[in-house]
Amino acid sequence: MAVYIAVMLGLIPWTISLVYTLPAQHFAPHWNVTWVGFDLVLLTTLATTVFLSYRRSVWVILPAMALGVLLLVDAWLDITTAAPGNELTWALITGLAAEIPLAAASFWLAVKTILVYLKP
Repeated sequence: MAVYIAVMLGLIPWTISLVYTLPAQHFAPHWNVTWVGFDLVLLTTLATTVFLSYRRSVWVILPAMALGVLLLVDAWLDITTAAPGNELTWALITGLAAEIPLAAASFWLAVKTILVYLKP
């Protein structure tokens, strides 16, 4: 627990410093690799969630929670990195109509599984 607290406290000044030091724009030479890699992680997590849900396994909790987080991150990155205009419009549509609702469904699946299997 102490390590988490130390990292949390260290992240506060780090984040504040980024507000003042990061440029508004940055060229990423491996942009395609970043997004393809992220989507492969997303696809793998989605497939694992589907498989474990189909098997009605209690282990579905873990990939379902991870999938929810990944979908929220995907929506955030899509929207905040989109160029104004058509690109931003599509990022907002897919984020609000698909990624965020699917993230909510993933969290609901995890919580429902906890309530069914673990009976707190």
